[in-house]
Amino acid sequence: LLRMGGRLRRSTLPPESKHPIILPNNHPVTELLIKDHHVRQMHAGVNQTLVAIRTRFWIIRARNAVKKIIRSCPVCRRVEAQPYRL
Repeated sequence: LLRMGGRLRRSTLPPESKHPIILPNNHPVTELLIKDHHVRQMHAGVNQTLVAIRTRFWIIRARNAVKKIIRSCPVCRRVEAQPYRL
């Protein structure tokens, strides 16, 4: 695991927020992490899911990875479905 350091070193944030764990966007563990945070946030959108993830983790190209997971979420797809038109 890699931890990212930087300008936040002297901030008053908790240590896990100051130095988040860096994850690749195409790893199975990252996908499970995104799915878990998406469900914990009660199937919230991309921004809310990203905020929840970024408190402890930094995912490379996270926005694209989260969008991909949310688009494939069966619960979100059912709720956002368009009615049948003739």
